[in-house]
Amino acid sequence: MYYLTCSKGTEINMERRDIEETVRKLSDEIEILGRKARGKGLAFHSLSTKEIERKLTSSQTPFITSMAWTSRGVATSSFYYSITVYNPDTTPPFYADLFAYFFFGPADMVPDVGTALLTTDQRLYRGFAQFPYMPSGTSGDVEFNYYFPSGVPLGMYVGNAFIFNRNNHGDNSHIDRTSISVEIV
Repeated sequence: MYYLTCSKGTEINMERRDIEETVRKLSDEIEILGRKARGKGLAFHSLSTKEIERKLTSSQTPFITSMAWTSRGVATSSFYYSITVYNPDTTPPFYADLFAYFFFGPADMVPDVGTALLTTDQRLYRGFAQFPYMPSGTSGDVEFNYYFPSGVPLGMYVGNAFIFNRNNHGDNSHIDRTSISVEIV
């Protein structure tokens, strides 16, 4: 039996077989998402089975399982970014106020979240999206559709996403984070 403490401070009890079953379930979901993304010509990245197991046994939950995005395009064309999150937590409120903040800048190189958020490239897209209500054992996703401004220099740009649970009267600390690269040609 694994006794884990989730990001809300509540304890999660998981048997080894429950962890293995969840890893299998998520791996199957990720495979389907990957096929769909690649079929649409999108870049795709996901956690490996080892990474899923590590995330399941950590206190930072829910967690990002996969992402799909437009990795290359002309500045004024439409770009797409999708983030999928899994919630293993067994106690309410099941993250009814889970959000993603997406922005461009070198934040993935900065370990401190507060400092990382200061790296935002003010010329480029930034925005929030709310995840759907996610009971225990379910996944949800958010999508961003955006453009780069005309005249932005050609080259590689790093997009960052921070996942956080909004709390009207307290700490809105991040739960997970990730990054993508987008090339303007």
